[in-house]
Amino acid sequence: IIDHRLTYLLRHLSALELKWLIRILLKDLRISLKENSILECFHPDAKDLFDHTSNLFKVAIYLHDPEKRLHEIGLSLFSPFRPMLGERTRADKIEQLIRKKSTNPTAALAEFYIETKYDGDRFQLHRDKDQFMYFSRNGHDYTSVFGPDANNIGTLTPYIANTFKIDCEKCIIDGEMVIYNRNEKIIHSKGDSFDVKSIQANDSQLQPCLIVFDILMYNDEILTNKPMNDRLQYLHKKILEPIEGRIIFSAIKPGTSNQDVINELNLAIEERQEGIVVKDPWSVYKPNVRENGGWYK
Repeated sequence: IIDHRLTYLLRHLSALELKWLIRILLKDLRISLKENSILECFHPDAKDLFDHTSNLFKVAIYLHDPEKRLHEIGLSLFSPFRPMLGERTRADKIEQLIRKKSTNPTAALAEFYIETKYDGDRFQLHRDKDQFMYFSRNGHDYTSVFGPDANNIGTLTPYIANTFKIDCEKCIIDGEMVIYNRNEKIIHSKGDSFDVKSIQANDSQLQPCLIVFDILMYNDEILTNKPMNDRLQYLHKKILEPIEGRIIFSAIKPGTSNQDVINELNLAIEERQEGIVVKDPWSVYKPNVRENGGWYK
């Protein structure tokens, strides 16, 4: 099939088009042009859709008409997306940033959440009843490692499949996959030379643990446009019961001042954590956004 399609292209493309096809295949464009610039030329909504799906095929199919706008982009189960990221800043600037950029119309104080930043691998878990899929930050599928369902060999799914609440049939959750030492009851960092994706199902000491900090879909309801306050209500009340060392909620505390941030940062350093993330309770979930999203690290 591939040979047939290439033959068709070779016979129908102009010399200039062939030149760029060969450069694309060789990954040698050398045009100093970023992918976002190309996406913006293709369609005004192309970047947003690609950020949500990490799928160029969907961009080409859904946005082939530049006059047709994609007003509401929905996530879909078992299709990876590029996760929301944290904007780098200083601890003594948080209060000012939250006051300036928060969408909370009534906040008299700079109210925010302070989360522990774990040194693991960013992962998204997609679940439809008994079926599970796991995707890395870059959209790579690691379902074969962690397990597609409770009845197959896997390092995580067989241990967490029954922890989801009965009313939660479908969900997409965002979190950090870390290595848990069940003998010492500690979380290892990546600096300890362990890879959570390489742990064997029969390991007597180490196991993967998913630390969950956000939810993007509950059953058939897309939650990305809801403020973080509301998403956390879904996460903590409607999704699952935590299991120590297997799947837990991220540690989170409220804060209102720069000193709160500094205190929690110092505590994270003392406990050998990677750091902290500060989040605006009114922030919506924006895939692949780092700047001006309401998350700070």
